[in-house]
Amino acid sequence: MSWIKGAVSPDRRSRDITTVSLSSGWGQRVNRTAIFLLTASVGLSACTWVKPGTTEQDRKAAKYACLKDAHRTWHWALGIPVVDAAFFAADTGNFYDTCMRSKGWAKYDSDDAKLVMQETNETLQSAQDVRNACVKDVRDRPQYSRIYRMFPDLYTARFSFAQTVSNEFPSAADASALATYFPAVEECHTRYLNRVGPLLTVEDRKIFQERDIEKARNASELTRGKMTYGDYATRENQSIDTTKVRLMHD
Repeated sequence: MSWIKGAVSPDRRSRDITTVSLSSGWGQRVNRTAIFLLTASVGLSACTWVKPGTTEQDRKAAKYACLKDAHRTWHWALGIPVVDAAFFAADTGNFYDTCMRSKGWAKYDSDDAKLVMQETNETLQSAQDVRNACVKDVRDRPQYSRIYRMFPDLYTARFSFAQTVSNEFPSAADASALATYFPAVEECHTRYLNRVGPLLTVEDRKIFQERDIEKARNASELTRGKMTYGDYATRENQSIDTTKVRLMHD
């Protein structure tokens, strides 16, 4: 299966500028804070965080999670919520950087980030093309024509609703075909991982390994007639969704 999303547009860090209005007597403090925030934001806009196959929303979610972990947030002053300057400067903090890198993100300046994302997208697309061609070749083999109805979508690797509600158990002939089909498709997945391997973090590899174990268990139970095609399709869809979320945010 393929878990990493397709091409994404180059990412540029947005400028975070917050205006705070307080009662008279605090004007100088507010001005100094505003200047600090503006300076910090402009300085940070030259750098960005990059992770293969992610979107801008994924980056924002990861940043928010790491900022929370670093306890960079707002506080109350005279009954008014005030954004800490440290919240915006947190991108340079060791704890924040460690948190982002632990989730598979790498920090680059804007020009380098564009180049990295371009090269990454090319690698991902190439790996995806190889995987899809391999799976299609397996599915087109005559011995698997009888189980073609249970195949997931070639490009999304997801099963349809109709497939998830099937109450049919594999016949003896189906089981015989499944016994060789699953290992053949797994070889396609291995080719995919070999190509994207350099892009994966240690945590990513662990997530893939856990997914492979679950995938093999589901395939084994279906082949042995321990579950229906519908149960298998439902479990696989759920496993795919969980793995995607973990790869984006863990």
